Amino acid sequence: MKRNERLVDFTNFLINHPNQMLNLNELSKHYEVAKSSISEDLVFIKRVFENQGVGLVETFPGSLGGVRFTPYITDERSLEMSQEIAELLREENRILPGGFICQIFWVLHQIFVKSVKLLLMSIMKSKLMSS
Repeated sequence: MKRNERLVDFTNFLINHPNQMLNLNELSKHYEVAKSSISEDLVFIKRVFENQGVGLVETFPGSLGGVRFTPYITDERSLEMSQEIAELLREENRILPGGFICQIFWVLHQIFVKSVKLLLMSIMKSKLMSS
């Protein structure tokens, strides 16, 4: 696997395993590269994630060293997402007779699900950090 392919795959792997400690030795074996190559990849991923407001990439040194990706969103993006959610909730076609909410609304509006998930994770992270 070429480095650019590994970076994309590794980034996807981190995103799909949020808040999990991933062992660098296991990642090294999985990608068939030296642990130092994985560490170099993490420098790039960490910088991009933090600059784009995607989340926090934490590395832990030592023989059992690892990496953990914690998703978060900026306050600005949180406000944008809250406004998007409010707009979705104002759509009249989602209300059925009797005041019931159309369940297909929730299924079809994946942005709603993703937005709420990110907002809740950011709130939880803020509360954990302030404790």
